[in-house]
Amino acid sequence: MGYQQQIFDIPLNVLPENLRQNYNVGKLTSSIAKYVDLVNRAEKKQQIIMPWPVAHAVYYASKSVRQGQCISAWQEFSQSDVVGMIEKIKTKILEFALKIEAEAPDAGSIVGIPNNLTSEKITQLYTYHIQGNIGVMQTGSEAIANIDK
Repeated sequence: MGYQQQIFDIPLNVLPENLRQNYNVGKLTSSIAKYVDLVNRAEKKQQIIMPWPVAHAVYYASKSVRQGQCISAWQEFSQSDVVGMIEKIKTKILEFALKIEAEAPDAGSIVGIPNNLTSEKITQLYTYHIQGNIGVMQTGSEAIANIDK
């Protein structure tokens, strides 16, 4: 008996209901620097993979393997989708900075924040310009960028 390795799609129905959404939609929750690095290291037109937790692969994905064991599972993202996400975020940050500059041209100077640029106004600008329509959600110290597959 020899060892065989195969790669196959894992149906989402092997996962319990409460975990399916985690794997149905790609969630990129690391820093932008990580995704820039992944894109830079990926060969041209390659998929970028985000691994499942090993426990999920072994316990759940193995249910779809006959006479075998799943030892690794992952989600795949096209390199162009990740590059597109990075570019959209860069654009949103630039729009945000330009909007702050338009509201208060001296913002960021050594003198300090102008009186007319309140923290509420900055939050309003941030929510509109950074979160926008690219699927980025900020909660606490973790940002989540969603790319629908």
